[in-house]
Amino acid sequence: MPRRVAVVSVVAMSLIGVRGSLAQDRTVTGIVADSGSGKSLADATFYLDHTAIAQATKKDGKFQLVLGTEESVIYVHRYNYVPKRVTIAAGATDIGTIGLRPVKTDADRAVVNTEGVRLYPQLNAFYKRRATLRQGYFFAPEDIERSGARQLSDLLRLTQGLREMCLVNRQGALDCGVDPKRGTTYSGFRSGETSCAAAVWTAGVAATLSLDEILIADVLAMEAYASAATTPTAFSGSRCGVIVLWMKAP
Repeated sequence: MPRRVAVVSVVAMSLIGVRGSLAQDRTVTGIVADSGSGKSLADATFYLDHTAIAQATKKDGKFQLVLGTEESVIYVHRYNYVPKRVTIAAGATDIGTIGLRPVKTDADRAVVNTEGVRLYPQLNAFYKRRATLRQGYFFAPEDIERSGARQLSDLLRLTQGLREMCLVNRQGALDCGVDPKRGTTYSGFRSGETSCAAAVWTAGVAATLSLDEILIADVLAMEAYASAATTPTAFSGSRCGVIVLWMKAP
């Protein structure tokens, strides 16, 4: 009988501990807005310890974060805006408006890259190229998440300047994009000219898989260069452009 009572006591103490740990969480609310115009900003994302912690804001700019009761430092990112580091005091639940400044100068772009490297140290080379190259297309982690694309090829097709880049599809055929006027997909030859597929690189090595065989959920960031003339020498070798993938796992 005493042994049975001891078991019940342990269970009761465990339940109290669970309730206590749950009680330590708090919901923090606020709004993200343009610091100049005061206009609410959609598509702002929030990071804590290199991890996204909330859904992107909608048109009203409102957000909710679930945090512990201790002081927290979060990063607020939004494309075309300078990211901001925000300290949330212990116990605070409504932090009002977070103002973000539009990217306008080279100094602003430098801050964007610095904060990007702070969040993702492994993307140092990615952000360095993004800061110095003007002819490449760069998709940071928040860009990929914001796009809502299900496949990497969909993300490229949504990007001006890359819509007609030729890719190898799952069937091994050459897909050279969608003609917006006719809604048809070209393969192989187009307009009497020979088309060829862009090379795909991952982890510093040319990949053997087609782009659609690589899950977008496994990709942290992506670079795309539409022609050999715009491709960095580190990835040269294809006359049809290059796609560089930065994977979440090495």
